Amino acid sequence: LAHDPAGLPAAQHLSQTVTAQNADFKVNGVTVSKTSNTVSDVIQGVTLTLSKVTTSPVTLTVARDTATVSSSIASFVKAYNDLAGTLKNLSAYDAANQKGAILQGDSTVRSLQSQLRSMLSTPVVGTSGALTTLSDVGVSFQKDGTLAVNQTKLDSVMASNFSDIASLFASVGKATDSLVSFSGATSSTKAGSYAVNVTQLATRGNAVGSAAVGNFTIDGTNDELTLLVDGTSASITLSAGTYTAATLAAELQSKINSVSALSAAGISVAVTQSADVLTITSASYGSSSAVDITGGDGATNLMGALPVETSGVNAAGSIGGISATGYGQILNVTSGDPQGLSIAVIGGALGARGTLNYSIGYASTLNSWATSSIASDGILTSRTDGIDRTIADIGKRRTELETRLIGVEKRYRAQFTALDVMLASMNTTSTYLTQQLDMLANLQ
Repeated sequence: LAHDPAGLPAAQHLSQTVTAQNADFKVNGVTVSKTSNTVSDVIQGVTLTLSKVTTSPVTLTVARDTATVSSSIASFVKAYNDLAGTLKNLSAYDAANQKGAILQGDSTVRSLQSQLRSMLSTPVVGTSGALTTLSDVGVSFQKDGTLAVNQTKLDSVMASNFSDIASLFASVGKATDSLVSFSGATSSTKAGSYAVNVTQLATRGNAVGSAAVGNFTIDGTNDELTLLVDGTSASITLSAGTYTAATLAAELQSKINSVSALSAAGISVAVTQSADVLTITSASYGSSSAVDITGGDGATNLMGALPVETSGVNAAGSIGGISATGYGQILNVTSGDPQGLSIAVIGGALGARGTLNYSIGYASTLNSWATSSIASDGILTSRTDGIDRTIADIGKRRTELETRLIGVEKRYRAQFTALDVMLASMNTTSTYLTQQLDMLANLQ
């Protein structure tokens, strides 16, 4: 960082005073390394702001937002009542005016109404808690078919069983093992409880030096290093100076993580030392995680003549007895009942790792139902297409009828003309005969 324009005193030269490095911390015993002090992807729904180094654990308490939960359930009830009311009004009969609504008696409307009520009356399966029906949280059907919330009962459930409410409405996966977490699911995933078995943990790729660095001096002859991290090339130039193994590790990490090509791709490394031997480890997991030393005049001095380069491996195992495909720490199933289910395995032992309980709550079910109903092959589209075909058929039959009427009219006009000509001819004949008869009478 030295900047030494002519004429400036040495006291004004620039020099590095603090080496940039990742934020390293632990959450529930799991080591995490991030390039920012603001972290939002470690604890779901929580953003951590790291402000200082601590020597003892800091307890984070997340308060329950009961007001938002209560408001969300009220919104769910209102959305259902609005939809049910719309369907009812479209198919109602006005006895006073003896007039039916536009869709009175329509089979599609009756089917939608039946499906709606059935969905919200069926218990949710796959939950790990005690809440399985809407009535468990104070939501119940009224005599007129609408839903209503018993706020007193809901408040009681939020006070005693808050964590299980989400499973009743959303699609939620909960693992019994603290180092296994739900990552995602698709519309093909069936609700249920699935056994998790891990046969291989994901690892990170690294390069381990083959020689100790000790107290090391960097100058213009050994300050360059080129490497590939997760397949992306990076070239760095270290700052001149004398380093211990620990400060050299920090300098390396800072320089590598400052390479724009790496940061743009979301790639970073952690550089550590043990017995003065440097190790460069990729932050990512899986088979694409790798650190390869490719050159630079400082490569041999920093990492030794024969650094050991090891690529990472993907997690492996099964979910619900079905072999899963590993992508880094993620295990994903592509067949069977758990098809589309993904979990993250961030550590722990090999073998049986408890169960993953996956439930599809009422709001998720209702959303999927609405989406499928209006899809290109859904019930509403099919009904609309059927009505369109009927209208088109009526139009076609009307055109055919008009064509036939034109033909009938033409035929009748032709017949009328022929009869008119015949009548004229008969009138002429009648006149002639009358004249002849008169002549015969005069001859007598």
